[in-house]
Amino acid sequence: MIRESKKWYALALALLSVLVLIINLCFFPTCDELYFSAWRFSSVRSFLLSRPDEAPYVIGVMHNGRVLGNLLGIAQAKLALSSFAWVRAVLFTAVLFLAVYLLCRAGGRHGGFGFAAALVTVICAPRPIYADVYAWGVAFVNYLLPLVGFLLCFCLLERERPLRAFEIAGVFLIAFLSQLFMENTTLSFCVYGFLILFSHNSPRAPRFAAAIGFWIGALFMFLNPAYGIGSELDTTLKLSLSALIGRTADLAGKLLFEFGILTVLICLMFAFRLYHAGKRGRFLSFGNLALAGLLTVAWLTGRFFRPLPELVLLLLAGVTVTLWFYASFTIQDRDRKRKLLTLLTVSFASLVPLIPLDRSFSPRMLLEVYLLWSLVLLILMPDRIPKERAVRVVLLALCGLRLCVMIFVYSRNAAVNRERLSYGRQQIEQGAESVTLPLVPYPNYATNESRKKGDLGFLLFRQTPLDIQIKCVPYEQWRAEQNVASESSK
Repeated sequence: MIRESKKWYALALALLSVLVLIINLCFFPTCDELYFSAWRFSSVRSFLLSRPDEAPYVIGVMHNGRVLGNLLGIAQAKLALSSFAWVRAVLFTAVLFLAVYLLCRAGGRHGGFGFAAALVTVICAPRPIYADVYAWGVAFVNYLLPLVGFLLCFCLLERERPLRAFEIAGVFLIAFLSQLFMENTTLSFCVYGFLILFSHNSPRAPRFAAAIGFWIGALFMFLNPAYGIGSELDTTLKLSLSALIGRTADLAGKLLFEFGILTVLICLMFAFRLYHAGKRGRFLSFGNLALAGLLTVAWLTGRFFRPLPELVLLLLAGVTVTLWFYASFTIQDRDRKRKLLTLLTVSFASLVPLIPLDRSFSPRMLLEVYLLWSLVLLILMPDRIPKERAVRVVLLALCGLRLCVMIFVYSRNAAVNRERLSYGRQQIEQGAESVTLPLVPYPNYATNESRKKGDLGFLLFRQTPLDIQIKCVPYEQWRAEQNVASESSK
């Protein structure tokens, strides 16, 4: 019976893997990836330094400190624009399942239920995560890969047996390479490097190797001279107190409305963990239950009725942060307490660099928070689940349903993308100086799908990129105009 159960579980995971691969095959290059299509790499210098001579409108690998992120971003973009795009889909699928496995291990979950729970957090991520990370290869590389490196270091440092010399060297290398992607993750990983020196039970050598790797990697990034002479980063600071308060409230609202279900679940898990932890624990348990109710009401009000005032958002954020940290301190299991405090500190540290920057909070910037809070949820989950097999089936079925919906959405988007590229090339061959093209049917599930979309000019041109005027309109409008044109030509 047990062997048969394992067989069906393996078959279910294999089916889900195929579905994830199909979705990755539906993702098409956009934004930066199309800019890179005009980059011919005439020399090693044009590849590594800031601006190639033949394409002055695109940045280079060394245009900022994100050396590894830029390099891998360009590589996957070139792969996506070649006949080997399926290789990128396979690699992205492998990375997603590696992230699931590492979340499962880091959360202390060693079984089918743990993997299924971790799989739900990745597969059933909010729509903005799909649109801004999973479907956009450059963001996938720059934001998800460093988190995979962080989770790998986290798992290695949590091993019960001592690490061997080559494993310690691997911890150092992974930590160093994880710092060469995005600035806010780099700074938050530096905080993690500081925390593991003073609040970790593992042997000293691997902790020092990880901390030094994180710090040297950060120095390597931020000592890049590109930051001193300007780069594509918009680092205009809002120094006024009122502006900083407004930015903080905006960030709190973003987290509430995009990760509302996750925050409520964490509150409920804290309530479960603390209910039997004495009088203070029971008080905190009821406090987390009340907070879960408040967050639910705030989420429903802000999403379906009217925006919440800044003061309400700031109060909710302050109460949530205070209660979560206080609840973590109250948990009696010392190992679990240490993990929770570390992960919460690192997740909030990743948000601090975003507040003073004069730019909107895009979902990709919040991916680290989402994954680390997902790990917090896994750590807080009960050690024993009643009717675990039935719960596992429900979780896998939920993943399958979510993937089927995403396949429908992204296959439609991919079909329209192929149609508009074919139509655009046909119009250019007929001598058109300007072309009207459709946006994808589900623009909220993709990046850079707006009327001002200009990246198609790097694929559709006569002699040089951007020499054709391209106008983008909603898909329904474009289809209606095409139907009218075909009827009038008859």
